[in-house]
Amino acid sequence: MDATVGTHGTYQIGSDSYPVTVIKVERNGRIVTVQFDTFKHTGGSNYYGQQRYMVFRNEKGRTETFTWKPSAKAYTLKGARHGFLHLGEWGAYQDPGF
Repeated sequence: MDATVGTHGTYQIGSDSYPVTVIKVERNGRIVTVQFDTFKHTGGSNYYGQQRYMVFRNEKGRTETFTWKPSAKAYTLKGARHGFLHLGEWGAYQDPGF
């Protein structure tokens, strides 16, 4: 997936996932800045069973910068050892065990 401004993605850390949108691309796509979007449970969603979310663009959400890591085939948060950013679609999940 080529990183372009406006591309949706999912930041996964541990067993949780958060929806993001790319807002800046640098160094031919090797560095991307994303903005975290908002997600809310939909009707019939069960936190301890099947989670379903609606995702909304949040232009005031926090921002983070990620760097492409070829060995992982994903972006990693600058300065962090855990978590990956995957581009292509929004995803949201909250592990009920934590």
